[in-house]
Amino acid sequence: MKTNTLRNTFALILINIVFCVFNAQENNTTLPVQDTEIINHCQHKINNYQTVYQSIKPLLNMYQRPFTLIELGASQGFFSFQIAEEYESTCVMIENDFNYKSISKGTFTELCTIYDSFGNLILLWDHLNSTKLNRLASCEHFDVVLVFDLLNYIDNDWQQSIKSLLDLGEITIIEIPDPAISKNPQTIYQIESLLIKNNAQIICKHGNNKIMLVKKQKKELTRTYWLHRIKSTNYQIKSDFLRKQIYYRNNRKTLNWQPGINLLTFKMLNGCYPLINTIEQNLTKLSNTYNDKAHRDFMMWNIIIQGENLVAIDDNNDKHGFVVAQEKTLSLMLGMLEQETPDDSIRYLINQWPIIVREYNQNPNGLINSLIHTNKL
Repeated sequence: MKTNTLRNTFALILINIVFCVFNAQENNTTLPVQDTEIINHCQHKINNYQTVYQSIKPLLNMYQRPFTLIELGASQGFFSFQIAEEYESTCVMIENDFNYKSISKGTFTELCTIYDSFGNLILLWDHLNSTKLNRLASCEHFDVVLVFDLLNYIDNDWQQSIKSLLDLGEITIIEIPDPAISKNPQTIYQIESLLIKNNAQIICKHGNNKIMLVKKQKKELTRTYWLHRIKSTNYQIKSDFLRKQIYYRNNRKTLNWQPGINLLTFKMLNGCYPLINTIEQNLTKLSNTYNDKAHRDFMMWNIIIQGENLVAIDDNNDKHGFVVAQEKTLSLMLGMLEQETPDDSIRYLINQWPIIVREYNQNPNGLINSLIHTNKL
């Protein structure tokens, strides 16, 4: 535990005051006349959040190791900010401009810079449809998944959307909204029924909203990284509350799992915190640690971002027979990070890759065709 209750309470009230002001300005409504009314309104919101949070804490307390959490529909960051400060974790938040409950991207990013006490926060700014959810689930492994804005992640094919949400990780906590105030109450009832079929349990209620818990084991990934093709894996993920490891069947090697997400995933989902210049500085430092012993595949898809900290993986993989000069791969990654959009990053990679591919003595067409097909460029 690493918490400061007084600081947390003040921070959470401030966050919600900012949200109240932002919401009023956006909707051209009048703010309460008295400051105390604003505080009381925000405190009511905080009390609701705290009720839910207290129902989640017993699950988080079971972890005796660092864990990775993703919060979809993070709104004002209440849960991730709190968890990141109290637990040894990497907390990934996803928001977008289409969520009327959220503060703006700029404000959210600024709050991250203020309250990221332990350098373990990540903010992605993207609207995840079922296709992106499915791809995220195929290449990332989360310990805890929080979904408090469910309808923002449900497509017309709601069953596929729910499947993709449940495939993201091992402990999934989903808020089921009140059907009475939903535009499509029948879908809410159907979603709840489907979750119950997946052995969901109700762990908390606030108002007519239900907080449901689903547990499952996720033993493998179907993609090694976001842009990779689907393929059968030669490894198994072994995860419990004490340890998380990856076991390679081909060479019978077991390694500790690194918390966080792939840096390529961060870029493909419009990562905006940590700030790009911070990532670039830390990536350069990481590259310098391999001066004496070259990393055989020092590329974006072999970098894990844990917040401020970056970790290289797959650095002892003997199948990478040719070592590319790291100043070239570092330059390529820095260039990709500078691109404005995910599509721009992919085009940059396609344009720059043949130079590096020739040193690998591989045919670039396979990868390039795969990228174009994968992202429909």
